[in-house]
Amino acid sequence: MAESKRRKVAVVDDDHAVRESLRFLLEILGHAVEVFESAAEFLETEVQRFACLILDHHMPSMTGLELAEKLRNNGNLLPIMLITGSPSDTIVSRASIEA
Repeated sequence: MAESKRRKVAVVDDDHAVRESLRFLLEILGHAVEVFESAAEFLETEVQRFACLILDHHMPSMTGLELAEKLRNNGNLLPIMLITGSPSDTIVSRASIEA
């Protein structure tokens, strides 16, 4: 499929090293990737053009779960993989509701 027609994987993470590592890994595996450093930056784009979203939970201004909730409340069913360096039972519980 031509590069312009392929749907991309979106990565949202405020940590530059994590963002670029995920981009590198996914591109090595053959995926088109676009990265964002905040939930607000991601929301400024056309969300429907993405195949899925890899989303950090702990970010300033809007957490990953808050972004997932906003997407779901807007009727967007984009598949989301939530990642965090500090997992907790609360995050797991909330994430299962927003999925």
